[in-house]
Amino acid sequence: MQRRPPLTQVPYEKGFNLLYAIQRRVGDDAFEAFAKHYIATFQSKLISSDDFKTLVMTYKGFPKSSLADLDWDAWY
Repeated sequence: MQRRPPLTQVPYEKGFNLLYAIQRRVGDDAFEAFAKHYIATFQSKLISSDDFKTLVMTYKGFPKSSLADLDWDAWY
């Protein structure tokens, strides 16, 4: 029987910080609209990191230049 590593707060903190970094770059109103779009798009579904990145980078409500230099590799 394989043992699972203990659960930690690290993934939750890192996820929060990524979302917060995106929010700071695009603004509160645009981020709130995106969050609603995200929920409507992926309600009750599991997605990959690439799915999330694609949704963020193609969301029309964000200014294009606001996320151009976001280092996705460093976040992932």
